Amino acid sequence: VAHIAGLLQQPCRPRGLTAVRQHQLQAAAFVGAQLTDADISDVYADSRISEFVKDYLVPLGITSMLDTVIRVSGEMVGVVCLESVGQKRVWNPDEVTFAGEIADQAAQTLINAERKKAQSELEQVNEQLQTAVQKLEEANQELKNFVYIASHDLREPMRKISAFGAMLQKSLSGN
Repeated sequence: VAHIAGLLQQPCRPRGLTAVRQHQLQAAAFVGAQLTDADISDVYADSRISEFVKDYLVPLGITSMLDTVIRVSGEMVGVVCLESVGQKRVWNPDEVTFAGEIADQAAQTLINAERKKAQSELEQVNEQLQTAVQKLEEANQELKNFVYIASHDLREPMRKISAFGAMLQKSLSGN
């Protein structure tokens, strides 16, 4: 486990993150409509994050954590983790609300990025459809031209046959 530029990189899923995902943390508290998933004032006494102690918490001097899940469409997509070094702290309601707001902003950013991606894909599909419509219109015009020529080519012999038939009828009737 490594702490890089504020990100926790890990090859496995520690119990702490599993607990966050399943909303089983005992310290969960509701702040308005937001669920703050972990308010851990003493990280060394909390067994849910014991995998983090040796390689993450101790080297960085972290004593307290406040974790809030980032959710998009009801699914956990990340965690905002506020950490305190030095003295242990109990997170006050404003800090809990702040963490929830950061998580909401991160979720909105992800939603906006997904919307922009979908909009771009939609524009590409629309361009492809416009190209296909243009090709169909061109093919339809070519077909109309062909039908006009074929119709003209068929009408001319029919006129001659009709004219010949009229002459033949006139000649047979004796006029």
